[in-house]
Amino acid sequence: HRRGDPERLMDRIFIRGARFQLHIGVSVQEREHPREVIVDIELGVDTSKAAGEDDLAFTVCYDEVQRFAAEVLSRRRYHLLETLARDLAGEILRRFEVEEVFLRVTKPSALPGRADCAGVEITRSRHD
Repeated sequence: HRRGDPERLMDRIFIRGARFQLHIGVSVQEREHPREVIVDIELGVDTSKAAGEDDLAFTVCYDEVQRFAAEVLSRRRYHLLETLARDLAGEILRRFEVEEVFLRVTKPSALPGRADCAGVEITRSRHD
C-alpha cells in the first residue's frame, strides 16, 4: 500500500463522493433497479509542472476523470464492488497520465438499518 509512503512522495488529485446510479448486486432483485454507489478517487500524479505553469494542460482534469468514470461504469452491470473497482482503476490507469489510482467504492444500501454503507478500497499502480 503506497498511500502515505514517505519514500514515495506523490501529489494527489482527488474526487470525493462521486455518486452513480448502477445496476449492481449479487441477487437478481438487487440488480433489478439502479442502486447508488459512491466512489472516492485519488490519483497519484506529479503536479509540479502544472503548478509552476499554472496550466491545466500539465495535470489531470478532475472533471474529465469524473465524466470518464461515469462512462466506464455505465458499460456493464456488476455483481461485486470489487469487480467494479478493479475495472475502473484499470481504465483510469490506461486513459490518464497517473502513477497510481486509489478507489473507495461504497454502497449505502448494502446493509439497510445496520450500517451506513459497505464497500471496498483498492490501490493500483502503473507498475503493478
